Amino acid sequence: MGHALAGIGVGRGERIFVMLPRIAEWYVALLGAIRIGAVPVRCWRGLRTGLRRPTRPLPTP
Repeated sequence: MGHALAGIGVGRGERIFVMLPRIAEWYVALLGAIRIGAVPVRCWRGLRTGLRRPTRPLPTP
């Protein structure tokens, strides 16, 4: 996975957003990012669309 990330231009110190459930691929993505020096950012289930309501009404276009 580290080679795949490096192949698309991810380098040392860059942050990558990993949005996967906790399955084997999640660990592979995180460890691959760490191996090339990137900083993986985990995504929590609470960030999915529809789970949080806005505190004020959204403007209509």
